[in-house]
Amino acid sequence: MAEKSFDRIDVRLDEVNLSLLGYDIVDAQARLVYEYDKWGKEYEYEIHWSIRGRYDPEEWRDRFSRDWAPRLAPILRVPELGSADVVYYIGKLNRSDKVVKISDRHRLCVRKKWIDPGGVTATLTAYDVANVDYDLVPLVLGSRAVSIETVVEPSSCGCQPRVNQAHASIGNEPDRKDPFLQLFLSGSMELCEMRKARQEYQDGLRYQRDRSYRYYEEHRLPRLGIEVLDETGFLLEEDDDVIDLEAQIDRADGPPMRQPRWISTERWDLDRFSAPPARVIVRFRGGDHD
Repeated sequence: MAEKSFDRIDVRLDEVNLSLLGYDIVDAQARLVYEYDKWGKEYEYEIHWSIRGRYDPEEWRDRFSRDWAPRLAPILRVPELGSADVVYYIGKLNRSDKVVKISDRHRLCVRKKWIDPGGVTATLTAYDVANVDYDLVPLVLGSRAVSIETVVEPSSCGCQPRVNQAHASIGNEPDRKDPFLQLFLSGSMELCEMRKARQEYQDGLRYQRDRSYRYYEEHRLPRLGIEVLDETGFLLEEDDDVIDLEAQIDRADGPPMRQPRWISTERWDLDRFSAPPARVIVRFRGGDHD
């Protein structure tokens, strides 16, 4: 067995967004751990985390999901793996008045070329809503960017997405040889006014209610239409998705005071396509979501 070595990675805490979701991170350290396989003549890389902090749900004032503590999300920048950020999920802190600890390790990549640890940086953050059904997996082993275009259509209900990041890449996981196309989107959203839901809630106040129950209104981004095309413009794949947000409406201190942050990912195996993907178009389709 090869001996593992490591180098420390510079970590930046996204203190503002972490605190908005109830996190007080006292200390976060990350290591780039690697070993050299002399038989395969390649390096195997992992990212290890050691985090200490507190989580207080009472500090999570503006919630956009039902009482689920948000998971921590590191954002890695590895120049040797391309210009796109690597974003994935790790654990979450349990509620505690005392400082608690969590650790995490994540397989990053296997490659024949050396990664300079001095160029690797990490930001620890968290999101209000994540439209993912698996851990965000880094793209590895010669990943390459695919052209992507985002189109935001006007929304009749006033819910308007703001796209901060959009990238698509082709790569494969360390233990898989079959390549895949992965799409990553992130941003914020201007909330709908949702007059109908608020009026129905106010009209229902005259009836007896369970005061221990929280009442929510649903916010929904305009539907997400995804088109994957080859270099000739042939439509290889068409997908349709939606990102749901919920905001509490029976609050004594008023409506949410900030825009929620969201992320969304999709992934397709390349063997389902008749030709290599060359372009991705993402359309936020406006519509009435009341």
